[in-house]
Amino acid sequence: MHVSRALAARWTVAFGVSAAILAIVLTLASGHVRYHLGDAVFLAANITGLSVASAMWLAKRPASWLGVALGFYAAMVVLVSLQSVDQPLVYSLGVLADWPATLATFYVLVSFPTGRLTDRAGWLVMGIVMAVLAMFFLPYVLLSPSITGGHPLAECSSACPSNPLQVGTISADTLLRIGKLEAIGAVVAGVLLCGILLRELITASRPHRRLVVWVAASGLLYGGVFAFRQLTAYVITAPEGVTETARWTLAVVRTLMPWAFVASIIHAEVFAGGVFARLMHRLADRPTLTQWEREMGRALDDPRLRLAFWAPARDGYVTTDRSIVEPTHVAPLSWLAIDRAGAPVGGIVHDPALEGDPELLRVAVKATLVAHDTDHMDDQMRNAAAHALAAGADERRRLERDLHDGTQQQLIALRIKLGLAAASDEPATRQLFEELGADVDESLADLRRLAHGIYPALLADEGLLSALRAAARRSVMATEVICDRHRRVAQTTESAVYFACLEALQNAAKHAGHGATVTIRLDISDDSLTFSVQDNGRGFRPQAAHAGAGLSNMRDRITALDGHIEVRSNHRGTTITGVVPLTESPA
Repeated sequence: MHVSRALAARWTVAFGVSAAILAIVLTLASGHVRYHLGDAVFLAANITGLSVASAMWLAKRPASWLGVALGFYAAMVVLVSLQSVDQPLVYSLGVLADWPATLATFYVLVSFPTGRLTDRAGWLVMGIVMAVLAMFFLPYVLLSPSITGGHPLAECSSACPSNPLQVGTISADTLLRIGKLEAIGAVVAGVLLCGILLRELITASRPHRRLVVWVAASGLLYGGVFAFRQLTAYVITAPEGVTETARWTLAVVRTLMPWAFVASIIHAEVFAGGVFARLMHRLADRPTLTQWEREMGRALDDPRLRLAFWAPARDGYVTTDRSIVEPTHVAPLSWLAIDRAGAPVGGIVHDPALEGDPELLRVAVKATLVAHDTDHMDDQMRNAAAHALAAGADERRRLERDLHDGTQQQLIALRIKLGLAAASDEPATRQLFEELGADVDESLADLRRLAHGIYPALLADEGLLSALRAAARRSVMATEVICDRHRRVAQTTESAVYFACLEALQNAAKHAGHGATVTIRLDISDDSLTFSVQDNGRGFRPQAAHAGAGLSNMRDRITALDGHIEVRSNHRGTTITGVVPLTESPA
């Protein structure tokens, strides 16, 4: 279907250009046309514009029948251009073609953008137009010895060609009354068309209004000018200047109207490109899926938009608020499935008007796939970093046990032996062993401090608060630890926060200056652990510290747990704040 329509689009343009050239030749060579140049430009521009619009809708909107309707409209205008031919039968057939051409004009406006009549108002307009043409225009063609076309510039310079389609005779007064009734019906149809399009613009959702604005605006202008021209030319007696102004205004509006259908396609593509650029720029900020859903709703101008992702464990689509959504039960909204290689990935619940904007939906699908993949990769990176952090903590505990159970025990045994040897009666020997014993005692103390630095036993046994208070007592600066809420959390989290606080204490010792004090605050809620290390020293420039190993180590530890670090410093001191979400159970 797509291939055949693309081929039809190319042939439509070729046909339109050829027919437009033919219309120009026929009109300029006509012996009865009143406005040779104006009529030639009007007919050629309408045929070309409708052919291009039809081709674009056939190629870009294969699911819509509007491209076919626009193509039919273009073909009818080609037949209307036969009114330029002096041969009576051909001329009369060209006049008769005004009937389907007028129907097509109203149809493409009220059926936009699907190419189908979907409500009673559209059917009502088309019914009125059909009834007016059948009751008044057809009798005029069949009973009048000389007929004139219905498009704005269709007027003969002197006498029009005779009408070979005439099958009967009727008085001139009756023909005038028929023409007046036809014009009244046309005025009603034009006003009703304006009412339908205006109502659509006012009541439509934002995506639908954006979709129809070009065509609805041109249709409003056409309906109003069409009704005014019928009123002033055939219903009331208006000054000639008013009638002529209405004639040429309607001709200009009819000439420009096909390009509104082209503009709607171009606008959709430009808007879709802007939306994709905006979404990709937002994706660089690594939004959560909930944030991404809100951003996509704003970008597509659809506040009701919702995202859902396939959850194999639940055998269904799960929204960002963790509820199950059934694709067949989203009315009055629409469902757009997102697949990759035939496998379900997710879906978008959206305003039905977006179905008329396939470029935008393709952008939404592409951007959501990128967001989903990015979020998946971020999860993998965070999991890898968390596993690495946990492995590092396990390795520190193992090393502490090895030092305690191995090297430390050997040194203790050596110290005992040295103590026994120091009981020698020789003063010099005793003094030497006592000195060796002192050296071993000092080595044992250093080893214990090293082992506790690798992974403090107090942290493993009593938790983060006790370990930080012990670190505060050992600090070279006056340090206070304040805890609003405390409970045990996962060892990986406690270890990361503990060593991040130690790094912050070391930074304070380097930069705060003599006499500064430090306050460590700890708050462990149900879903997050918040800590801060604040000093009242002279501060430093955070920009210059981003490359430092201390802050980098802190960030690596905390971001590995999906947390974040913030550094604020000025002449009043420095505050380092961190937040870690709690998703694991305590060890």
